[in-house]
Amino acid sequence: HLEEAIVAYKKVLEMNPRFPRAHIFLGKVYLLQGKPDLALAEMLQETGGDDWRSFGLIITYYALGRKKEADSLLSKYLVSFQKDNMYQIAEMYAIRGEKDKAFEYLEKSYLVREARFTYLKGDPLLKNLAGDPRHKALLKKLNLPAD
Repeated sequence: HLEEAIVAYKKVLEMNPRFPRAHIFLGKVYLLQGKPDLALAEMLQETGGDDWRSFGLIITYYALGRKKEADSLLSKYLVSFQKDNMYQIAEMYAIRGEKDKAFEYLEKSYLVREARFTYLKGDPLLKNLAGDPRHKALLKKLNLPAD
């Protein structure tokens, strides 16, 4: 329902252009559609906090092939936000294809009962982890089916 999501996020931004994370979520939808240039335009407008803005830029720069910029921002992100945003870090590593790191941070997120961990089953940013035995093990911990 990506087109419907775009309409909804644009409506939110029409009502409140500074709504926290709306630009990030709209940017994520554009990334899922394979439109990283549109995603970047949204990520650059995010005002909901440095952690969210950085997250959006990291995944978008990576999608654009701007690995050096993505790596630099990721290093800074890890210094500043590692203790509070383990799930987001797992998403970033998953997008980059760094599965071992992604699972490392998913385990950390699970152990501290990070609220975002509940997105595990349906998170499109983690789709390349599906099928991995570690993914199935995490779903089992949540009593969720692996299919």
